[in-house]
Amino acid sequence: MEQYLRVAGLNFAISTDANLAIGEWAHTFHGFAVKQPLDDAYRIHFEDAPNLKLLFEEDEQKLNLTTKTDDSIRIRYKIGLDTVVDALFYKNATYTKVRMTLCANGDARMEVCRRNACDANIDTYIHPLFNTALSHYLLRHHGSLVHSSVVNDGLNGILFTAVSGTGKSTMARLWRENGAHIINDDMNALCVDNERVVAHNIPMQLYNQAPRSTPLDAICLISQSKENYIRRCSGAVAVARFMTNTLCHINDKEASGMHTQNVDDICKRVKIFEVGFKPDADIVMMIKDTLSRLL
Repeated sequence: MEQYLRVAGLNFAISTDANLAIGEWAHTFHGFAVKQPLDDAYRIHFEDAPNLKLLFEEDEQKLNLTTKTDDSIRIRYKIGLDTVVDALFYKNATYTKVRMTLCANGDARMEVCRRNACDANIDTYIHPLFNTALSHYLLRHHGSLVHSSVVNDGLNGILFTAVSGTGKSTMARLWRENGAHIINDDMNALCVDNERVVAHNIPMQLYNQAPRSTPLDAICLISQSKENYIRRCSGAVAVARFMTNTLCHINDKEASGMHTQNVDDICKRVKIFEVGFKPDADIVMMIKDTLSRLL
C-alpha cells in the first residue's frame, strides 16, 4: 500500500510492508493525499520489525539528545551518512519500539515493533515521526518547522510564536473572530521562496485540514501582559528568540549549521515584533494598525 503527499512544497510517497496498513489515513491527514504517483517524492517505508533491538546505552559513539515524556523516552543520534532516530515507548502506547533511518539518498525507513500483533494500524507512528522526517528535508530546502499559529487577514500573513501555553491558539481565535483565515494554530512549516517566506500548515492528527499556505509578512514573538503592546525586535536578539521555537530534530554540527542559516535567512526577509497581550480583541487592531504603517 502506498499513499502520496505534498506537504510544504515537498512530495512524499509513504508505503508499508505486508504486515502493516495505513488505517485512517484519509481522516488523519484529510486533504493532503494525492492520487497520482510523484516522480520526485521522498520515499518513507514502514517495516514490521518485531525483533528490533534499540541501541540506547550500547552505542558509545552516539550524539546524545534525550527527550523524556509521560509515555516515551527517545534518543536521537547519527551514524555515518544516515541519521537514525530510536524511540522506546512505555506501557500506555500501542507500540513498543520504533526506529527511523533517514538515509543519505533522501529516503527514510521506519521499523515498527507493535505491542499487540493484531494492531496493524500505523497511523500513530506517522505523527510525530513524519514531522522528524519533514524537518530533515526542510533543512535542505531552505526551511524550518516552527511552533506557531499563522493567520492571513486578507492583507498580511502573520505568524505568532511562543512557548506552549502562552497564547498561540488564543491569538489565532481572536483573529478568526475578526475575519482572518487560519493556516494552522499549532505547527507550521516555513520555506524561503525567492525573496519571500511562505508558511504552510502540515498534517496533524485530528485536525482534518486541507493544505493551506500564505506568504509571511510579520513574525510576532508573543507573551502574556497586563497591557497590550507591540514593538519592533531586530538583530541577533530577534533571531535568537525566534529560533527557540523552531525545530531541528537532528543533533550534529552540519544540521545545526544549516538550521541556523535557514532561520537567519527567514528573519532577514520578515519583520519581527515583540507583542504583549491581555488577551482581548484590541490587540488585533493594534497589530493591524502597526503593520499598515511599517510594512
